[in-house]
Amino acid sequence: MEWHGALVRLSAKHAEQIRKGFRSAFNADDITEAFFNAFLGHTEVTNQQARDWARVHITPNKAALTASLTPIYADGWVLGKTAAGVMINQRLTKAVTPVSNVGVVDWNTWTPGNSAAAALVNPAGGLQSLLDARGITINGITNTSLDRIGTVLGNGLADGTTPREISRQLNDVINDPQRALTIAQTEMSRAVVQSELAQYADSGVEMVEWLVADPCEDCQVNLDASPISIDEDWPNGDAPVHPNCMCDIGPYISDTSSATAPTDGGDATDGGSIDIGSTDEGDSTGFANAIDFASQAAALIPEAAPTPAEFTLATPEQAFSHFLDMRAFEKNRITGDPLGPLTDYQIKATQDLIAKNDVYISGNRSIYVTKSGQEITKEQVSNLIQSFNDAHSQLPEWRKFYANGIERPYRLYVSAENMGPNTEAYTYLGHNQIWVNPKTVRESVKPATSQGNWAMPARDKVAPLTYNISHEFGHTMDSIENAYRGSISKSTPKEARGLLSRYARTSTKEAYAEVYAEWAHGDRTNPLVEYYANKYGWNLSAKEYAADSGKGILPVWKK
Repeated sequence: MEWHGALVRLSAKHAEQIRKGFRSAFNADDITEAFFNAFLGHTEVTNQQARDWARVHITPNKAALTASLTPIYADGWVLGKTAAGVMINQRLTKAVTPVSNVGVVDWNTWTPGNSAAAALVNPAGGLQSLLDARGITINGITNTSLDRIGTVLGNGLADGTTPREISRQLNDVINDPQRALTIAQTEMSRAVVQSELAQYADSGVEMVEWLVADPCEDCQVNLDASPISIDEDWPNGDAPVHPNCMCDIGPYISDTSSATAPTDGGDATDGGSIDIGSTDEGDSTGFANAIDFASQAAALIPEAAPTPAEFTLATPEQAFSHFLDMRAFEKNRITGDPLGPLTDYQIKATQDLIAKNDVYISGNRSIYVTKSGQEITKEQVSNLIQSFNDAHSQLPEWRKFYANGIERPYRLYVSAENMGPNTEAYTYLGHNQIWVNPKTVRESVKPATSQGNWAMPARDKVAPLTYNISHEFGHTMDSIENAYRGSISKSTPKEARGLLSRYARTSTKEAYAEVYAEWAHGDRTNPLVEYYANKYGWNLSAKEYAADSGKGILPVWKK
């Protein structure tokens, strides 16, 4: 079983959290004091009596231990999904299409990445069962600990050991690194096997076989019964049969097998997605199937809208993964550090955000359309995506891509939150996020009306929503450094000042955004537009911008 190296490596990472959970669950000094108070004057206490006392009088705080199983099961679930794909590809007949996006896997370096966090957004049946059973699992683990603690207490009292020494011995039991590793490996192996079985079932595998690692009597019984129907029970249960059991269950596929490889849009980090332009159920299994969410994802995808093919409607799991990917990407770019583990609060906040929106994804861009308030229709969503695409296509290269050629992430929210009734859209200087009023989106299907000289002439040449988004893109290209460039009279040539729209004259930052919108969709020979474009490098490529040192060229956009 090639994946065992990855399991051992990942389990070692989780073992420390289990040790912390044990330290939170039991206090050696308090236990020792309570035991000696209970048996003061007793010299003959059997180990069984001490164990019984421990079971009755010690109440472990199981919260941290229970929580430590969640990331173990999530990592194991994704590991099992990958391992199952590899085994299916290795064993399928030539007549069957192999699992896509599962090639040669280097198990020495393999990690679940954000797929594990995504799997917890809306856990699949098997993963949910593991999570639901955490309390039962921890009860068994803590009961074993209580028996071990009772044995130490009984032996210590019989041997006349001092309370301080007994407390030290109890700490060794509570903080046992080898036991923590055994628990981590065993529970992750349990998640791996359940994930594999779910993938086999989804792929149409009818028979499975026992893959023994280090045969013991119990595992040999299962091996002797192999192969069996995927719907049958193994004589001694699924792997792991015992602590540290490394046996596995593989797909048994004969030459005449009817098994078919799963259709896979990629794992939780590769941007596989569901085309909003299709309502065929088969199209709804791409990303979801990668972490075993096929049935839930199909139910969650609303009727498709006729939107441009560049954007796809994401399942909640895919949206969660994309959100984390972009966040990790930005943190690594800015600080050079990877994105650390999310807190429960951060996970919940991200889940809530995604639950409140329909999320559309294209590369490193995403659109969040609110589900609250008056409905945003398919036509309005289509207009929104078209306008976002049109506005984005006009961005200077250095604002679409980093100097290394990677696409800059942009996130657009359709939400009335924190927005005045007459505000069409807003953003912050230099940010990668834009907020658009739902009212603005709904009005995008109505005939456009001119705003006269309130806006630049380009507004009458493109869809108003496109112009609004480009205006906000202008703000995202700006920065606080440029915002302090002085008054309009100081920042704009006198002979061109009359070409500014009335809105542009309200502040230097609005002048920048308005002139940029004209550059994006209007007359680039306009002397005002030429002045701004030359000063702020709008005509430059990403490499040219990085090499330029003009007054309006900002170091922040050279990275």
